[in-house]
Amino acid sequence: MVVDPRNIVPNVGKIIVQPDSLEEKTQGGLYIPASAEREGTLRLGTSLNSANEKIVNGTPISLRIAEGEKVLFDSLGATKLKHEGKEYFLIRVEDVIGTVA
Repeated sequence: MVVDPRNIVPNVGKIIVQPDSLEEKTQGGLYIPASAEREGTLRLGTSLNSANEKIVNGTPISLRIAEGEKVLFDSLGATKLKHEGKEYFLIRVEDVIGTVA
């Protein structure tokens, strides 16, 4: 079954993030490909849905992550989704370190 991750509505406490490209150019002019990524690294990405609350010990906690907002998140433990050659992550809201202005 092929489902576009942008059409998934995650459960409370989860968001879908489209990560920014990892390809980097070093000071010496060498390019480091995205395939050299290590698991458990901090990543930047764009939230594809909003999150208004998370559940902690059965209690809803209010928070605000807006759709389209840039977030810094820990990719360790994230569920990777691929669709039409693009990579997405389904992550817990707790894995969002913060938003980027």
